[in-house]
Amino acid sequence: MVYGCQNEVTMKPVFIDFTIIISNFAIDKSMQKPMERTMMYRLLVACLLLSLPRMAGASAFEDNGIYFYISNGEAVVTNNGQANCYSGEVVIPPTVAHDGTTYPVTAIAVSAFEHCGSLTHVSLPGSLTSIGRWAFNGCSGLTQLTIPDAVTIIEQNVFYGCTGLISINLGSSVTTIENDAFRDCRNLTSITIPESVTSIGDYAFDSCTGIKTLVFNAINCADPQLFSAFEECPLDTIILGNHVQRIPAFLAFGQTQLKSIIIPKSVNSIGNLAFLGCSQLTNVYCLAIVPPALGNYGLFDNMDYYDHATLHVPAESLQAYQSANHWKDFSQIVGDANEIIPEDVNGDGEINISDANSVIEVVVNGGSSGGHTRTPDGHGGYIIYGDINGDDEVNIADINAIIDIIIRSN
Repeated sequence: MVYGCQNEVTMKPVFIDFTIIISNFAIDKSMQKPMERTMMYRLLVACLLLSLPRMAGASAFEDNGIYFYISNGEAVVTNNGQANCYSGEVVIPPTVAHDGTTYPVTAIAVSAFEHCGSLTHVSLPGSLTSIGRWAFNGCSGLTQLTIPDAVTIIEQNVFYGCTGLISINLGSSVTTIENDAFRDCRNLTSITIPESVTSIGDYAFDSCTGIKTLVFNAINCADPQLFSAFEECPLDTIILGNHVQRIPAFLAFGQTQLKSIIIPKSVNSIGNLAFLGCSQLTNVYCLAIVPPALGNYGLFDNMDYYDHATLHVPAESLQAYQSANHWKDFSQIVGDANEIIPEDVNGDGEINISDANSVIEVVVNGGSSGGHTRTPDGHGGYIIYGDINGDDEVNIADINAIIDIIIRSN
């Protein structure tokens, strides 16, 4: 697979053998360090950018400050070939007219907004179905973004280095989050993984050092290839959705600030070493009546964790857990999982100022319905964590209520 293009400086033809590049990338991929892997990807992307537009004969045109080219009857957002060509607020339309024809805007090209540090806001149309790799890499001024529901893949490195990004809303149809997709988005404070997600790549949220809360709703997510998606994220709260059936391997790898985890009744299997390195995890609440199937290596990486963590299970399932493979390794197994209370928002077994902070975070992040803090109570009903006053909502009234509880208890 050899393509030719013209070097814009020397005006001489340049031939690029993509077969060699791709095959070299495939060799010993598992041994590559993250930086080496990143550089290889960037080399491949650079070569593609150098050759493909000229091969396809694509010609960019401008409309209201946005650059497009037409591919297969659809419009693709690109740039004008100059670095940092976009700034301020950009509203991408659902359609664009060119030479008397109207085209739907369905894609953002590879690196289209890369390193546009002055870009502060992008509105993406519902017509959008794909966002190319590196599309928003290094857009340090971008603070929030909503991914349209038609987008199914968050491609590799697409938001890498968006250091100013505070919030990202993933569309309800996202199935795949590729390697390094949100790497080094250090100002994100929380992330919600939709139910539709079936795969999260290695280092997808690596070095997102601001993320403390993970809301994981993916129903059946596959194990990562090599590394945890949330490495270098200082998670202290992981909320598993009520429809989650499988917890992937290494989900909470190295989360030394995590003290408690509540596994919903819906979970039927957990990947290998899902809580590897969670040295401060002292309470594991598993609400499943039937002990979920575990991998060959259990939940942790050594027996010490089974000694210092208490497993809380439904009273009627106590004997089942005491005899189930790996579950029985917990030195303390108690049948009190039905006694969880909504005031203990962060699940550490205590009601204190950290729970008030957790409620504030829920309210600030738009959790007024309390849907993402809803957890089975073991009796067919639900407990809404943060719903302190019992009105089935999480709002400012609950902040006041939990502060009153803390004050009265001191």
